[in-house]
Amino acid sequence: MTSMSGHRLFQDDLPSVSISRLRAYGVVTSETRLVEIVFGESDDGLRREVKVVHRRFPNGGEWSFFLCPVCDRPARILKLHEKPMCRRCCLREGIGYRASSGTPVERDVARVARLHKLRELLDGGPVRLHPRPGRRLDRRWSLTVSWRRGMIREREDLLRLRHSGLKLQ
Repeated sequence: MTSMSGHRLFQDDLPSVSISRLRAYGVVTSETRLVEIVFGESDDGLRREVKVVHRRFPNGGEWSFFLCPVCDRPARILKLHEKPMCRRCCLREGIGYRASSGTPVERDVARVARLHKLRELLDGGPVRLHPRPGRRLDRRWSLTVSWRRGMIREREDLLRLRHSGLKLQ
């Protein structure tokens, strides 16, 4: 799938709205059935009304989901490509993820961007909107391991390039 500018289009590039953020901000509550989502900046953004469903658990907890306007299936995140749609509808339209379907160069760029994002998360403040008391960063260990694994991969690629460069000389 290509965009109007001729570049390949990936789900990573599409504007998106997450139900988790709306729940954290208090926009979506357990009584919410419809919510207005905005793609873009405040008044200039595209506004759409989307149905919300809730999965309630015996222990009193619950999860909220958007109902995808295209396929009517529950979705945590809606992406905008001509109309709001879930990740499954995007895949059906031929819009994949950069990491799984890009060229080697595009996958490398995505990997480096992910490493920078992980480093910023590790160096920054709390990841949660309402962090638990006394916790700076939840999931710190898993983020650290993911960042280390990515750095190891980067070093291996550099060593492979250096080694192949020495063979050419």
